[in-house]
Amino acid sequence: MRKEISEKIIHRLKKTLNYWRRQRDGIIVSIFKKIIKIKNFQAEQGIIISSEPRGGSTWLMEIFAKIPGTIINWEPLHTENGVVPKKFRWGRMPDIPENDNTEEYIQLMSDILSMRKISTWTIRFCSFRSLVKGNLVITKFVRANRLLPWMTNHFNFRYKPIYLLRHPIPVCISQIKNFQPGARLQPFQAPDCINNDVYKKHLAYLNSMETLLQRQVAIWCLRNSGIINHPNAGKKWVVAYYEDLVSNPENEISELFGQLNLDTPKKLGQFRKASKSNYLNDFKKEPEAQLSKWKKEVAEEELAKIQAIFDYFGIKIYSPYKVYPLKIGHANLN
Repeated sequence: MRKEISEKIIHRLKKTLNYWRRQRDGIIVSIFKKIIKIKNFQAEQGIIISSEPRGGSTWLMEIFAKIPGTIINWEPLHTENGVVPKKFRWGRMPDIPENDNTEEYIQLMSDILSMRKISTWTIRFCSFRSLVKGNLVITKFVRANRLLPWMTNHFNFRYKPIYLLRHPIPVCISQIKNFQPGARLQPFQAPDCINNDVYKKHLAYLNSMETLLQRQVAIWCLRNSGIINHPNAGKKWVVAYYEDLVSNPENEISELFGQLNLDTPKKLGQFRKASKSNYLNDFKKEPEAQLSKWKKEVAEEELAKIQAIFDYFGIKIYSPYKVYPLKIGHANLN
């Protein structure tokens, strides 16, 4: 009897606390919206960082946040906590053809990048102080890679968006560990969202994969091959490589700032440290150890099959046998 009473009390307390949290969050968002309206940020004047989940975008965001006057706009495309209306059916990884002129889509992205649409999730790394004093919005995405051609076709960005690439094998291993722990390979279904034809086109191939890692790598390739091989890659958006940034941060980060015509902040802090998204506490401080730790987890037979996946999707910039991207200066590195 006492146990039942205690459980009822705990349930009511939780319900009351959740209610007051929602009230508090509503007040905070309302105040932020009023400040943002006064600040009148412009969608084309901010910095965009886009990568795959577990691709290093949080780490790079924290470096760019050292620029005085920056404001963090965190993952506004999140399906549950973000700001995209459900009726738009953008899904987990939105894909809009670059010539799509749907006014509602363009207006929504304008509202996202200017922070006119926010949630408690998107402002989680934005303080009142930074919002009031800041003038440079940094929007950090792990769901916008396939939107880059469309965005750059409709917005004249002052700073070219940053497309951050990391070797797909460690990215996919980390995605599985963080988001699918203990999962088993299941039949793949095309996501229920707009413009999902690319998944339907390769559905049989995705379902021919023999392991969870192979499937995840194939999905990575499907989502990124068109952006990597796009004629505007390196022109309308800057392509940055995680491995280069980690192994030689001082030079590579200065070069990245230079490509955006930004002055490198005098105090960038410590490069070689884990980001806020190091959920499994597996960051290695030594660059080579951090970059190559995945090689111990993948069998030789698996590597050969991943190479076949790269070939299928036309991914030539990565090899399952190399840690670094296959570009000038890296082709012979392990």
